Amino acid sequence: MKKTTTGLLGLGVATVLALSPLGATIALADGDTPADTTTNTTSNSSASTTTTDSSDTTTTPTPDTSSGQSGSTPPASNSGDEAPPAGGVTDPNAGGSTGAGNTDPGDAGTGTQPPTSNEQDPVVNAPEKAPSRPGYVYGYWSADGPTLWAQWLTPAESGSSPLAEYHVTITDRADASDAQTVTVPADAPAGSLWWNGAPFTVAAGYDKVWDISVTAENEQGLVSEVATGTGFSPESPRPPSAPLGVEGAYSVDDEGSASVTVNWSQPDDWGVTDGDIHPTFTSIDMSRDLYRVTLDSGDGLPQVAIVPARQLIPVARGAIFGSSYTFSVARGYDQTWDVSVEASNDGGATWGDAGTGTVSSPDGVTVSITSATTSGYRVPTVSVSWDATADERVSSWLVAVINPAAQNSGDAFYSVVRVPAGATSATLRGGESVDVFDETLGGRSLPNSTELYVLVLAEDENSDVLGSSDVATVTTLSYAPPAPVEPTAASTGGVTASVTGTTITAVIPGAKPGQWVYGWAFSSPVGLGWTQVSDAGTASWSIAAAGLANGTHHLAVLDESGALVGSAAFTVGVAPAAVTTAQLASTGADASAPLGAAALLVLAGVTLVALRRVRTVRSHG
Repeated sequence: MKKTTTGLLGLGVATVLALSPLGATIALADGDTPADTTTNTTSNSSASTTTTDSSDTTTTPTPDTSSGQSGSTPPASNSGDEAPPAGGVTDPNAGGSTGAGNTDPGDAGTGTQPPTSNEQDPVVNAPEKAPSRPGYVYGYWSADGPTLWAQWLTPAESGSSPLAEYHVTITDRADASDAQTVTVPADAPAGSLWWNGAPFTVAAGYDKVWDISVTAENEQGLVSEVATGTGFSPESPRPPSAPLGVEGAYSVDDEGSASVTVNWSQPDDWGVTDGDIHPTFTSIDMSRDLYRVTLDSGDGLPQVAIVPARQLIPVARGAIFGSSYTFSVARGYDQTWDVSVEASNDGGATWGDAGTGTVSSPDGVTVSITSATTSGYRVPTVSVSWDATADERVSSWLVAVINPAAQNSGDAFYSVVRVPAGATSATLRGGESVDVFDETLGGRSLPNSTELYVLVLAEDENSDVLGSSDVATVTTLSYAPPAPVEPTAASTGGVTASVTGTTITAVIPGAKPGQWVYGWAFSSPVGLGWTQVSDAGTASWSIAAAGLANGTHHLAVLDESGALVGSAAFTVGVAPAAVTTAQLASTGADASAPLGAAALLVLAGVTLVALRRVRTVRSHG
């Protein structure tokens, strides 16, 4: 409702003279005299003349005696105009007359002669003016109701009269027919920078938008231009977007400990939780904002850290700040980790998309095994050759024979040797061992007739692994060398043989004392086993279990490589009471649950790295 006033504010007792063509009330304060105005008025007695000037006024009153009344009579107009309208309003363009605002001295009975001048106050044009537009209109949503509070600043100016009220309308942007309007009183004067508000009960729902309009009206009913703004209900819940710039760096500190530091920037969009208000108009509680940082080497379980976002970014959302988290890792070359960072705005109940990256330790040395062979029956040996890229970081090579059937790291290494950086080959006969980070690796004999893995590792001066070859597979020889073709000559290679009791003794020309030789008895080959050559150049075997019949037989003598040294005929005079077949010992590991080549390669490398970590921990303890 508009409020209109017909009263006027003056500086003194106002004399109301006229209405302007625009309908505005015109007022002139007491004592005001318009400049350069001259009015001549002649009374009906023609005996009195009054002259009025802006600077000087002379009045000569002359009583009127023609009426026969005791008092004075109002002077008649000298222009013949009609009496002025009621209310004392005078037409300033007329010849001039007194209105109801003048006093008839005859009625007053005082004998005072009224002024004969028709002097009048001038008309002042005071234009009407509407208030200026209200400032900064916006809507604040509250779950109580729910309610949309329309708010705005008091106008800077009220116009030609004080502010009276505001007219506020909200309209659902999705449904223009859903509009509400209220009128509220103006509680503060214009220019006071006062916040005003009007509550509206609205329908619940996410992602609702209302257009808000506000006008100000003053006491003259003049209305300002429309000020507009927008209000929002909460957005539909959604998780944050992916953190930006995810990357990582591998480093080793002065104490030799390795780590991976993951860096990232916060998401472009932190999303919305069920209780959030539109972020343009209110701060959002960040206490439930989290990051989940994952470091995954692809070998075993990944490392995961959940970090409060406010711990890393102790400021409001929207600013661009970097974050980081550091993981401890095993020291080594050619390692690669996948890193990911996710953000949550609800305490970890839900997580947004992950920002991802990759981290690598320094490049290592490329090593390739060019050959791997086995030899030796009684004592198997493994010979290996390799090629590698030239790298001044290499200080030595570790060559290891690995057990594929190992169930733990303690069983992984049969034999390990360390050779200088300039070497390109090595032979392992079993039993060799090396100390790596205060731990002993190897020291076990090589089994016969067993598949083994061979690995070559490049070491730097700190015994860190610079690179590793792929595994090579070898199979050791059987304990007994294969039987040769059955001899038929009485002697070959100068070897002679004789039997005493159940022992056969062979004389082997050229054999060295302590040399190992293997004997085969024919006609049906029976392995007699390994024996050492004596200082006299002879070798003896028991034939008690050989099951040889009476008669002539042949003995074949082989060296450790399985080569035929010589043969000789011998005679058995009395056959054993029972003939049995000699059974050779079965050797080798139970590989019922082998790890496999890839697993052993990893196991070997991990063991060395793990030992490096053990040494670091011990040194710090």
